[in-house]
Amino acid sequence: MRVLLLSLLFFAFLGCDGPASEKLIPKPKFEKKVFKGEVRGQEFRPQVDILFVVDDSGSMTQHQQNLSNGMSTFIQGLNTSSFLDYHFGVITTSLDYSSFNRSGGGALVGNPAYVDKNTPNGLEALRNNVLVGTGGDTTEIHFETIKLALSPLHTSSGGRNFGFFRPKAHLAIIFLTDTEDQGNKKNGAGPVQLYDFLLNLKGGNSDLILGYGAIVPPNTAADCRRDPPEPFRILEFLNLVEGGNYFSLCDPSFGTKLAMLANDIVDKVGRYFYLREAPVPETIEVKVGNRVVPSDPIVGWTYDPTRNAIYFGDEFTLNDDEEDAKLQVNFVTGTFEIDPNDQPK
Repeated sequence: MRVLLLSLLFFAFLGCDGPASEKLIPKPKFEKKVFKGEVRGQEFRPQVDILFVVDDSGSMTQHQQNLSNGMSTFIQGLNTSSFLDYHFGVITTSLDYSSFNRSGGGALVGNPAYVDKNTPNGLEALRNNVLVGTGGDTTEIHFETIKLALSPLHTSSGGRNFGFFRPKAHLAIIFLTDTEDQGNKKNGAGPVQLYDFLLNLKGGNSDLILGYGAIVPPNTAADCRRDPPEPFRILEFLNLVEGGNYFSLCDPSFGTKLAMLANDIVDKVGRYFYLREAPVPETIEVKVGNRVVPSDPIVGWTYDPTRNAIYFGDEFTLNDDEEDAKLQVNFVTGTFEIDPNDQPK
């Protein structure tokens, strides 16, 4: 009996090497590092380069006139954002350059070659620039001329389009045509190739590429004349980019629809100010020059945490003496507690 008891005690001792109760294991003590918020400031300078691609074939006289007539409502739509810095340029769908009227081949049409907020009589200049005439090529080439217009051949110093294109600005392409792009895909000018070309120009940032169209979509009423074929390649491109809105070339409310495109550009470019860091919301301060802008969803600003962006209301405007003032957002960055043991070694 004594031997048996000793044996049981022996094996019980051996069993002590097995799993122990969790209550007996002391939890390690981790010191958490606290990163305190720091004051940050960012300036808001939204920019967009708007390139109109205007069909200059024989059937486009009235459509070009409609575009010209609608420019005032288009500009009014853009000016709902007081800080939007825009460039307007116009190219035709003719692939070959004509030295006689300085058009085709991706060259910006008109004088001046592009219009901005500082252009004297800019609205009138833009109205004239989109009236590109109807003596162009009967084979409309949209994508290749866009690529030419934005290539170093034209955008570098001394090029025909120098000054229009800004690498860090949004780029909005607006088609005005009654037919399909008839370029040669083998020349790298299909919808996907054009998109990839633009994406490369914008450093891979797809948010900077916008696309719109006044076209004759498939299944449009027969009284809206179209030069065949239907614009499936243009629609494919518009489906690849931000915006992507289009309307019928023959829409009786052409000017209103054009203004809607301007409003979409403003929403995507001139209303959201994306912050580089997450702020403590209650520390956000928005200033125009020395004036503090109120936190108000209509006449001021609101913070959108899902986008980490400041949104400016529809009725936010500058005072008469603030046209050249800087808009700056100041905030304290968020405070975070990070367990050093959670960090990669």
